[in-house]
Amino acid sequence: MSVYNKEELLKMLEGIQEDVEGLDFLLRNRNEKVKQDIIRHERTLDHLEKELTALESRCFNTQEEKEYVTTILKRPVSLKLELGS
Repeated sequence: MSVYNKEELLKMLEGIQEDVEGLDFLLRNRNEKVKQDIIRHERTLDHLEKELTALESRCFNTQEEKEYVTTILKRPVSLKLELGS
């Protein structure tokens, strides 16, 4: 078992404290980036949900299958994707 004097122990504790503070900073930054990614993905899902609802609405309002297919093929669907880092 190693024996340390008080000064060595204090230096070790200071180093540990600096490491903990650095890790805490990195973790807070990562958590913020994850939150931002979640918000971007939620926006993308909201947009896709609106597009799907609009598409379903158009399809259900069409009487014949032929019109239904033609309507889908003629109208471009906008898919907005937001990608995080």
